[in-house]
Amino acid sequence: MTERVLVGPFLTRTEAARLAGLAARELPPRLDLLRIGGKGRHEAYFAFQFDRTGVRRDLGSVVLLLRGSSDDVTIADWLVTKNPALLEASPLTWLNRRGDLESVLVAAETAGPAIGDRLGVTAAGTRRTDAIPSPLTVEGRPRRGGLSPLPRPISSH
Repeated sequence: MTERVLVGPFLTRTEAARLAGLAARELPPRLDLLRIGGKGRHEAYFAFQFDRTGVRRDLGSVVLLLRGSSDDVTIADWLVTKNPALLEASPLTWLNRRGDLESVLVAAETAGPAIGDRLGVTAAGTRRTDAIPSPLTVEGRPRRGGLSPLPRPISSH
């Protein structure tokens, strides 16, 4: 069994909506936000997805890229786990310290969660013959889950 790391603090739907500048009913349909927990108003949102401007677009882009192949808890765990593709920094730390979204997107493609499932590799390490890569691409990277990424943040440098 794989251990998952859930990093808080966590926000209620009302708290997350306030930070995002949205109505509480607008949060659940957002595919760029990770949440855990129950139904209705009982889910919890990871606070690291928000900053003083609202929803972090950089993290939203990563979430959308991984959304079709991994669940919310798996994506959240990957975001806070050390990653060799990012010099042993977690993707979240990498974004917070360097602001380098492109490197995190590349890491998601090459060393992201459930990479074996996306590549069609079984637990025994053999390649599945029924795994067919999607011909659709987004900016040169495979597109998963039929989701369009958020527009890239505008760089000031």
